[in-house]
Amino acid sequence: MGKLDSIVNHTITYVTPPILGVLQDGGRQLRPALIHGDMYAENFGTNAETGEVVVWDASSYYAHNEMELGLWRWNKVMQGFTASYLQYFEKSEPKEEWDDRNRLYSVKTKLNMSADHPGEDGRQLRQV
Repeated sequence: MGKLDSIVNHTITYVTPPILGVLQDGGRQLRPALIHGDMYAENFGTNAETGEVVVWDASSYYAHNEMELGLWRWNKVMQGFTASYLQYFEKSEPKEEWDDRNRLYSVKTKLNMSADHPGEDGRQLRQV
């Protein structure tokens, strides 16, 4: 087993359960939402005639709605959108663990960049 495999197994076994398990503690229920899956500045715009926001290039799947925000963690352009998003969709309870969830959700983005975009800062993951 390689180092990356070992890190992934450790994350799945020891990191993910305490961070995500509490989302369903105390009678709370985690309800999956259909998320865009690849929402960043180049995948949306404004219709010049109507002023309506238009999104494209979706990689939609059902997930915890906060998963969408993991992509935005590492993109300085999108950080302002996180604050706007959270005005319409509150952080899930426990709110004080939101940043931990966001960091965990951002791993998907970093792994994708590592595999698909060699020039991105995600290349650091390949050096593990």
